[in-house]
Amino acid sequence: MSKVPQVTAVFWVVKILTTGMGETTSDCPARTLGPIPAVGPAALLPATTLLAQAGPATTSRPCTGQR
Repeated sequence: MSKVPQVTAVFWVVKILTTGMGETTSDCPARTLGPIPAVGPAALLPATTLLAQAGPATTSRPCTGQR
């Protein structure tokens, strides 16, 4: 028994449609604003979300099992 799901035609249809929509969505601002103004804010979004998920740097004391 395999734990990997079977790749079906539905998978490929969804993949092609979502890839096409992503390409179209990214091409629109790049052609309207130019590559530099379009890519700059687009690069900030993943960086911002990554930093937000990392949270503040904190130091913690080891757990001793006592309260």
